[in-house]
Amino acid sequence: MSKSIYITNMKIVSKGAGNAGLIDSVKSGKTPVIGKMKDLEKIEGSEIRVADYLPNKGDPKLNWQQNSSVLRQVMNEGKPIRDASPFSGKITNDFLGMERNLLQNHGWIYNNGFWLPPK
Repeated sequence: MSKSIYITNMKIVSKGAGNAGLIDSVKSGKTPVIGKMKDLEKIEGSEIRVADYLPNKGDPKLNWQQNSSVLRQVMNEGKPIRDASPFSGKITNDFLGMERNLLQNHGWIYNNGFWLPPK
């Protein structure tokens, strides 16, 4: 299996090919976390940043295609997703807002810092 190395928040992170590492981590009990980059600096050992699996494609449309695809894969696991950034209930016009919109459109409910899957 090929490995890629990404630099995120001045840490070197080695990831396996594709998003398998992210999905395997979620399956093994780690909580996926979305949010603004500054808020993602404060995650715990039992959590995993979805953003670490989203290398910059150099184009906003390509970045969103990748972002939404990875988020859908995480959503398909049916586990709560923590939102590290404060959420007023208003969807903003940025990548985090689009992620929140995607979650809402698929029936996920925001409650106390977490997006909960539909029942």
